[in-house]
Amino acid sequence: MGQPDSSAVVLVTGGFDHCIKFWDAQHGTCIRTIPFAESHINRLCISPDKRFVVAVGSQNAKVFEVAGMNQNPCLLIENHKPGGNIMVAEFQREMKWIVLASEDGVIRIHDFPKTNNLRRTIENKSAINDLKIHPEQDMLITIDQKGFLKLINLRDNSIECQVQPEEGVPLRSVAVARDCSLLVVTNNKGRCFLYHWPEPRQRSRLELLTQIDAHTKYAIRCCLSRNLQYLATCSADTSAKIWKLDGPNVELVHVLMGHEGWVWDLAFSDDSEYLVTAASDQKLRVWKVSSGELSRTIEGHNKAIMSVALNDSVAMRK
Repeated sequence: MGQPDSSAVVLVTGGFDHCIKFWDAQHGTCIRTIPFAESHINRLCISPDKRFVVAVGSQNAKVFEVAGMNQNPCLLIENHKPGGNIMVAEFQREMKWIVLASEDGVIRIHDFPKTNNLRRTIENKSAINDLKIHPEQDMLITIDQKGFLKLINLRDNSIECQVQPEEGVPLRSVAVARDCSLLVVTNNKGRCFLYHWPEPRQRSRLELLTQIDAHTKYAIRCCLSRNLQYLATCSADTSAKIWKLDGPNVELVHVLMGHEGWVWDLAFSDDSEYLVTAASDQKLRVWKVSSGELSRTIEGHNKAIMSVALNDSVAMRK
């Protein structure tokens, strides 16, 4: 398997056209296409060392090497129930394991790279729409179709905290600050809820800082910039938005228009200066965070782009 290149910019997309595309981010050209024949692609995740990308779809996950031009996965995980779309995958920071969560309501943690070794399963009573590994790596943060945000302790699979921001409204996306100062979730009504841990050592209690009516339709994805100054959201209303964070205060600074269809996913650059958005119009758009100006449009897919993953960090960081 290839060695990591800490200076590489890894930009990867996938969607309804059953393929994964790697891009030259500077020139906007496709440098590699990998077929994903079994299904559309729900999510992509790049490993912390930039050596691998995992793509998840219906019932299975495939891990590909970033370096080289190999079309075949180096690892295959196919143990989810029929009809249970895998919605998200995350690498543990030291890459000792990988976690998958699905519409079948099951979280599966596999050893990595020996993915045939299923370390554990955790049952949820509802389809899981998104998941993050807590920055301290000892907890999972999940959101589900019944509208619950849960903090699951990996020592014993217990639920340390459970919150339902809006009764009966499915949650769509979750983001957590790398310093554990902020946790953000979005829902099907376009609302965004910002929480924090008032006492970081007692993580069983989350406190709501504020909520915002971010969008007029589904708020599909949210993410936080690495410098923790910005929150970005995107929606079925065809827009993405950039919000300035100042403690409990959230200020809308840019509404990013131009996509002709649902905006499914987004990602900040590591320096927090750019935001990449992916949409049903088959386009990636790159925006300047400071001004909200469109920097570049990237085209190459022939159906909706469901997921974009970007890792342009200069070196691995904790």
